[in-house]
Amino acid sequence: MREQSAHWDQVTAGVVLSRLGMPPDIRFFAPHEQAVATALSDRLVDQNEDSRLPLVAMVDARRAEAQTDG
Repeated sequence: MREQSAHWDQVTAGVVLSRLGMPPDIRFFAPHEQAVATALSDRLVDQNEDSRLPLVAMVDARRAEAQTDG
């Protein structure tokens, strides 16, 4: 994905490349909620240990900052 960044504008490159970094620490979900959310997201998007996207960490970060789409 990084090799394609030369074709993106600065805003797009900034957003995409920031998402490729290390996922933030879990701050919103309790440990048992994180476990359930991880199992659910793994099942929904067919993830495994070798190719896991940090979906739960991304959702957790948005919830911890009270960010919504609306």
